Amino acid sequence: MVSLYIPLTLCFAVLVADGRDRRYLFRIILVAWATLAPLTALVNMWLPFSGSGDDENYFYLANTTINSVEEAFDLTRFTGLMEQPGYPFLLSIISIFSGPDLLAYKLFNLCLLILLALAWYRIAALAESREFGRVVLISILCLTPLWYYCFFLLKDLTITLLQSLFLLGLVQQWRRNTVLPWFLICAATLALLLFRSPLVMQNMALLVAVPTLKLFGREGRGGRMLSLIIGVVLAVGLLVVASNPEIMRELGVYTEHRVVGSKEMVETMAVTRETSLINRTLFPLLYLFSETAGLNPQSWEQLDSAWLRGALALPWIFFVVPFFVLGVFWLLKPPPGVSRVKGLVARLRGSRVVTTPWGVLLLFVVSMAAISWQVGDTTRWRIPDMPVMATIAMAGWIFAVRRDRRQVLVFWIAGAGSLFAAFYLWKAI
Repeated sequence: MVSLYIPLTLCFAVLVADGRDRRYLFRIILVAWATLAPLTALVNMWLPFSGSGDDENYFYLANTTINSVEEAFDLTRFTGLMEQPGYPFLLSIISIFSGPDLLAYKLFNLCLLILLALAWYRIAALAESREFGRVVLISILCLTPLWYYCFFLLKDLTITLLQSLFLLGLVQQWRRNTVLPWFLICAATLALLLFRSPLVMQNMALLVAVPTLKLFGREGRGGRMLSLIIGVVLAVGLLVVASNPEIMRELGVYTEHRVVGSKEMVETMAVTRETSLINRTLFPLLYLFSETAGLNPQSWEQLDSAWLRGALALPWIFFVVPFFVLGVFWLLKPPPGVSRVKGLVARLRGSRVVTTPWGVLLLFVVSMAAISWQVGDTTRWRIPDMPVMATIAMAGWIFAVRRDRRQVLVFWIAGAGSLFAAFYLWKAI
């Protein structure tokens, strides 16, 4: 299957690359495959399944017998087996070519990770520069928390890629209001219905919020009102589709609590919030850190999937978190060519958040944090914003504190490490 996945990633590179970067992207893609594919195979031999049950269910559903082309593309064949049919559907198509091969399915997730990195190369290039896009490409490939979703058969990378393509459409639309970005936005959102339908509400909110943010800027409005009108119309259209139980059943989504805006969905969200064990007081820190098990000495006693998730989060905690915070402050400053003015509102209207496509990314992080607060989850539900936060962190590293970034990194690692060591030592006493 690698012989199919590699050409797919190379073709996508051709679509997103600046002409001068094509060879560079090809080299990075081949290095990524040569590095991460063997690593995925090694983990697959060590831990085929995570033990949570989801990945095993996906594996067995992927291996269902398909008797015709019509049946292969029938999303309703998973009714009663899986609430959202998207991921088992994709795996079942792969199984036609690979057979019941667990590693082939996991390498498909690796393919998604590389496609994700290429999408963020393009987003970063549009938001800042081609050189910055190169840096972001490598940073997404090195985003170790996402490796966990290559090592196990989970659908989160698919959702993350769809949300990233949605953001790519919004960033392209910010730069130039043409048909193609709107098509990409709609296609990514409709596909999302098959994987995690509640997140469609986030997309609908951003379709309105992003053009509204542009209207808040100091410069002339131009065609911004048209973008807002189109965004509202598309959001309403998506709501009509996502809130229609009959349409959702045709898409293989048969449970009422997966229908956007239904009474059952509202009740399920309320129950999820009430039963969540997350510490709401520490939510901002938990959200930034994503996963703190790797900092707990007890989690290293047994090398299982929980330990692996915690260990893979350590680079995120020590290298991404501090520069994400600095990157946010950098976004609140005006870009070159925009004069500094007095007054909080006036300064905000001239900041990068309002005058550049960076505002799209920050709005996404804020909305994802709100969703994570609602569902009481700071890990799997918020995976789609990890590439966004990593991109903002890279901006913080490159642009915010050029002279002092090494000192910031050393002090952060030393300070955070000491605090967590003291905390777990106090708990052990």
